[in-house]
Amino acid sequence: QPIISMVVVFSRPSEWICVEGSCYELGHTWQPYCVLASLEVFAKTFLAALKIYVPLFLISDVLSRRRPSQVVLSTLPNILRSSLFLGVNGGMLVTSICFFRRLFGRFYFYSTGLLPGIIASLSAILVERKSRRSMLSVYVCSIAAETLYTMAKYRKWISPLPYGEVVLFCFASSVLLSAYRSKKGLHDAVGSILRLLFAPLRMPQLKSFCSTPLSSVTRDAIALTLWPFLLGYCLQTTLSLISSLKSILRHPSHLKKCLLKRYSFKFGGFLAALTTGFKLLNVVLLFLPISRELRLALSGAVAGLAMCFIRSSSISVYAAGKALEVLYYHGVDKGWLRNFYYGDVVLYVIGTSILLHTAMLEGHNIRPSYYTFLHTITSGRISELKYNSFDVFGTETSKCNDLREKLLKSQGRKPVI
Repeated sequence: QPIISMVVVFSRPSEWICVEGSCYELGHTWQPYCVLASLEVFAKTFLAALKIYVPLFLISDVLSRRRPSQVVLSTLPNILRSSLFLGVNGGMLVTSICFFRRLFGRFYFYSTGLLPGIIASLSAILVERKSRRSMLSVYVCSIAAETLYTMAKYRKWISPLPYGEVVLFCFASSVLLSAYRSKKGLHDAVGSILRLLFAPLRMPQLKSFCSTPLSSVTRDAIALTLWPFLLGYCLQTTLSLISSLKSILRHPSHLKKCLLKRYSFKFGGFLAALTTGFKLLNVVLLFLPISRELRLALSGAVAGLAMCFIRSSSISVYAAGKALEVLYYHGVDKGWLRNFYYGDVVLYVIGTSILLHTAMLEGHNIRPSYYTFLHTITSGRISELKYNSFDVFGTETSKCNDLREKLLKSQGRKPVI
């Protein structure tokens, strides 16, 4: 049934399915006036963004040991600008939905989420700093690619690939680890993470490796494995403690569950296997008469099998997106590809419009954590659409009601509509 309906949706304009109703009846059901609804979503999104960016930027400044004067002159304006970026994205989405509803007189498949998403995301990304656009575009495009893959599986257009996330991460780790160990290196967030993993301990070179006693090599290997394992475990445990803080304060016994979560140990094992495997394989391959580039690529690809510990499609897709970005800029440096100044803007608009369109019409096919983010950043306004009315598009939009009920129940609230 969804496939048949989608065929109708993509047919001639005269045969397009439409939904009759006003913006207030189907869209901003909490506020009858379009302008006030847009301003309210903008304000709520802006304030929610402040809660995210203030600690994020300040913690970064503390770790970077920046001076108080630099924080006042640089960090605070950046916090306001990034918060304004998300606020404009939310406010312009509501404005654009109302605009297309008044322009066409009804809701069409494309004018419900895709076209408003394009206008909203374009308006927002131009507000954000140029230095952050590349990171944002890679992030949203990775989630959009995962979403399109999920939609294709849901419609049974494709069959899932066994261990597909492992294969994808092997490709990504091969590219990223090779770029990290190259002369140019990586100087973004991924590069900082890799430096944190690999910098504290280094494997000996080939000559010293062969002449070092076995007990010393074993001790170094244990130390090499222990550092990333503890780092991964502590990171996941900290995130678990923060997300479960209210529950722990009410029930202190939950603290033990957070400290002994199985995924925290798995994530530590993933980082330990990734770093140790890459360094050990890199030393072993020194015995083979192959180039340095090929040795790094092979070591990274095999080390990527560490993904078997956690089988995370989110990490694999994001890492693959960063790998493609590295390959693209490598092609630009070699003169094989052109550097488009607004390429990051175009990618962000494409990725975000897909995500917003899917969140409004097919929330069940989007990553649950991202739908929760949209619900939180808009103070639940995105969950107050009349989902049942859009089932005629064949996207089973009414399933979003289940997502809304779960989110409101987790927050101890009741649905508004």
